[in-house]
Amino acid sequence: YKNSDFSNTYSKKTEIKIQYIKFNPNEYSQKDWERIGFSENQAASILKYKRYLGGKFTSLDQIKNCFVISEKKYEEMKPYIVLPSAPKSEGTIRLLEEEEETERAESEKKHLLQKFNPNHLTKEDWVDLGFSERQANTILNYKKSLGGSFPDAKTFENCFAVSAEKFAELEPYMVFD
Repeated sequence: YKNSDFSNTYSKKTEIKIQYIKFNPNEYSQKDWERIGFSENQAASILKYKRYLGGKFTSLDQIKNCFVISEKKYEEMKPYIVLPSAPKSEGTIRLLEEEEETERAESEKKHLLQKFNPNHLTKEDWVDLGFSERQANTILNYKKSLGGSFPDAKTFENCFAVSAEKFAELEPYMVFD
């Protein structure tokens, strides 16, 4: 019996290998998140972020942008994440893509973007730009927390109710006076 062997045996960190299965993150509870390697606090933060997003994740980007999920952990989980908007059969995918394209085209016709100052928009204006009422309220509350106005586009972009895609779409039309 060597003292160093004994201490080496018990000082080695045990790396737990997580066996993932396909999962819908919208159906995951606190315990489910903990089961795949997140701490109690991290799991609670993920659920809080999901509630902030309106109660469900609708894109992989939203999951990736959750600050408690590291890039490494996200890449590890990504192949197993199944979101309701990611149907299984190719026919269904094609149908959904056509529906989304139709909705997008109608939305673009309805709301031809023009220059706007985000500091002058009402909740209804934000909804007209494609945000949910909850997101519109979040944007307005964020603006209020900044003293009542967005000083620039970068500050607006920091509002986490605004996805990177939506910001990229709106940013060319934003003016601040």
